[in-house]
Amino acid sequence: MAKDKATERRLTFQEIAVRGNSSHTRVRKIVAAGILGDSGYQPGNQDGVPEDEGDLIATVLRASVASPTTAQILKANPGMVLEAALALAELARRQLEQSTIRAGGQLNAAA
Repeated sequence: MAKDKATERRLTFQEIAVRGNSSHTRVRKIVAAGILGDSGYQPGNQDGVPEDEGDLIATVLRASVASPTTAQILKANPGMVLEAALALAELARRQLEQSTIRAGGQLNAAA
């Protein structure tokens, strides 16, 4: 079911910055560079961006993996960014797996 545009919660750049532990300027630059692609956001729009998109931007800001350059690449070649994101996710999964193995070994040694 599609959301009603009139009731859709929107986030300002400042709200995204707070959620993403970043600055309003960084959020503005990333959005201006095209991180939202053709989502309908228009520069100068005072209404902000849809909350779900704002939360996604905040998430990548918290992880320090968003930049205006990344946004430009995302706009030009989303497949490349998706491939990189999947690779990064796999590397993170492997590190978490190794951390769990090491922690399990340490627990067994202490027992």
